[in-house]
Amino acid sequence: MIRRAVLASLGTLPLAACAVVTVPARPPAASAVEPPPPAPLISLFRRELAPPAAPRIAPLPNGGSLSQRTVTIEWAPAGHPDALAGYAYALSRGDDTPLPDAPMTATPSASLEVPEDGEWVFRVRALDNWGNWSDPAATHLHVDSVPLEIRSPKHRTFSTNPGYAAAPISFTLSRPASARVEILPTRSDEPVRTYALDAADGDVKLEWNGRDESGQPVAAGAYRYRVVAEDAHGRRAEVVRAGLSITHKRIVISLAQQRLWAYDGDVVALTTLITSGGPQTSTPPGTFEILTRQTPFTFRSPWPKGHPFWYPDSPATYAMLFEESGFFLHDAPWRGNFGPGSNTLNGTPGGDFTGTHGCVNIPAGAAAQLFRWSEVGVPVVIY
Repeated sequence: MIRRAVLASLGTLPLAACAVVTVPARPPAASAVEPPPPAPLISLFRRELAPPAAPRIAPLPNGGSLSQRTVTIEWAPAGHPDALAGYAYALSRGDDTPLPDAPMTATPSASLEVPEDGEWVFRVRALDNWGNWSDPAATHLHVDSVPLEIRSPKHRTFSTNPGYAAAPISFTLSRPASARVEILPTRSDEPVRTYALDAADGDVKLEWNGRDESGQPVAAGAYRYRVVAEDAHGRRAEVVRAGLSITHKRIVISLAQQRLWAYDGDVVALTTLITSGGPQTSTPPGTFEILTRQTPFTFRSPWPKGHPFWYPDSPATYAMLFEESGFFLHDAPWRGNFGPGSNTLNGTPGGDFTGTHGCVNIPAGAAAQLFRWSEVGVPVVIY
């Protein structure tokens, strides 16, 4: 009964259901990513068909500012040097000058002679073994072959007392440069004072006040100065000159006391009575300096004969000019009276009580001593 019921149930199923008995074997599903096609032959030469990279030019000295027209420029290949056939280069005024079509050298350097001073551009490119040129590399040059010169150095040739004057120094630079001025003792290269001039051009002037770096007066004596200059191309120039002189001497004259003192520092080296200008030809007060020293010397009247101030030629042994219009310190063989009262009376200048024509008369012995002690540049202070 049961078997008949099961069979009866199966008999009612669709016929298609009985077709799933044996399933034929199927190939495995294909991958979702297709493999690439075989590389074409040209891909084997892809590296050689690409042009090489531009060479790398080495930095030039001083940023490309050159002081001479001969220059060597070096560069490095960007790729393997064995893959390169050579280099072509050109030196021109601009960036658009065509480069040669054939290699000029296989060495990564070139020695050039720049035709003239000015701005230049160096360009170089590389050629590989497969005929490909790189882009050019470039560097700029500024050539200035005119040498740096320090011209016309000048200085004060008088002695300088730091308490009353400064010693001027001047020179001319042939081109803009930094400069250094060093004040040197005669027997030493160690400067007592240095002036740094970072940017100087043309005429340069400075004044040394006779003091060291700490502001103290230097010792009396002879000094030199050295000028060292360097321009933007690294070129240097140097000059050394002697002739600076420092003194601590001074001459002080009191018109009221009719007296002269000669000091060396704070020490009185000499004092003497004097006679200064008379009532109509006074001696000028002020600060002066000895300009000349002469022995012997003859005074000649600047006034014509017949003038109230005229005088005959008057020889003296020692004469020290202190004011350029003609005022001297000097001995006066014709005078026998010095000191207070010797310049107070009216009358023709030159008498024992009528004073001088404006000079300072000194007794003969004191005049000789003062002449030997003094030097050109010593201050003369009259009050």
